[in-house]
Amino acid sequence: MAVGRVQPNSDWLPSEVLDENGFVRVDSCLRVQGRPGIFAVGDIAATGPLRTSARNSGHRLLAHNVRAYLADRPLNAYRPPRRRWGSVLGPLSDGLLVFGPSGHPFRFPAWSHDRVLRGLIVRWGIYRGVRPRP
Repeated sequence: MAVGRVQPNSDWLPSEVLDENGFVRVDSCLRVQGRPGIFAVGDIAATGPLRTSARNSGHRLLAHNVRAYLADRPLNAYRPPRRRWGSVLGPLSDGLLVFGPSGHPFRFPAWSHDRVLRGLIVRWGIYRGVRPRP
């Protein structure tokens, strides 16, 4: 996945909603093409070559667009970011190595991963307090 070679888990979906690489074809509003009232977001949605809607608040846009669709209001378009950053390797024993848009890495110490990054930033900052069920 780090080099863009990913195989989506989409074998169970109808082939007419998939693009040539097996991702769900969506329009700019995250609607599945050819399926009125059906939306897709995340790594399965063909929102661009980097499929960034899962990492860039696509869930919020999708929720807004579903409500707007049901109320017969205009939908908003997803705009993929021009640059991508993140951890390619995930947490390691000596910390988390994150690569910035320039390609230069910076390291978060190991102790900060669970306590600060995942606990505060991911769970609260990104997902606004949503917690997995125990």
